[in-house]
Amino acid sequence: MKTEMTPTEFLIDLLEYYTVDPKKRINKSDSCKYAPILSTSDGCALGRYLPLAIAQQWDILGEDIMDLCNRYNTPPILKNLSHNFPGFLSDCQLLHDTSINWDDKGLTIAGKDFIRYICRIKSYNLDISDFTRWLDDVEIVDKHIIPTKIKEYASEEINA
Repeated sequence: MKTEMTPTEFLIDLLEYYTVDPKKRINKSDSCKYAPILSTSDGCALGRYLPLAIAQQWDILGEDIMDLCNRYNTPPILKNLSHNFPGFLSDCQLLHDTSINWDDKGLTIAGKDFIRYICRIKSYNLDISDFTRWLDDVEIVDKHIIPTKIKEYASEEINA
C-alpha cells in the first residue's frame, strides 16, 4: 500500500470509489463508520486506509479525524495528509459523511459545490480542473469555473 498521497490523489480516489456505488458510504444503520460493516464496503473514505482493528477502535472513540490522527497510531497516508494539509481530511470526511452530498447516482449538486469549496482552499494545492469529470455541469476556462448553462446561453447570444 502507498505510504503517501497528495490531496489531489486522495480526493480523486475517494470520488472514484464512492461515485461508482454511493451505497458503499453507509453501514447497516445508514451512518458512516471507519470500519466496514457491510460486505459491500471497505469502510468510510478515511477508514479504507486503516487496519480493521484501528478502524474499529476509532469508531468507538467517535472523535474528529484530526484529533484521531494526532493522538493515535495512524497509517502514514493519513498521518502525512493530516500534518501537511491541516483540515483536508476533515473536509474529505464532511464530503463523504454528509448525506445531502450524495444520492443513488453519485454526487448531488451540493456535493459538487462542496468539491468546489475544497478546491478553493489554497493550502490544499488542488486544481479544480483535476475534478471536472465529477463536476459535469461546469467547464474550466482559464482556471475560472463557468457553469455550462451560462456558457450555452452566452454562445447563443453571440451566435444570434
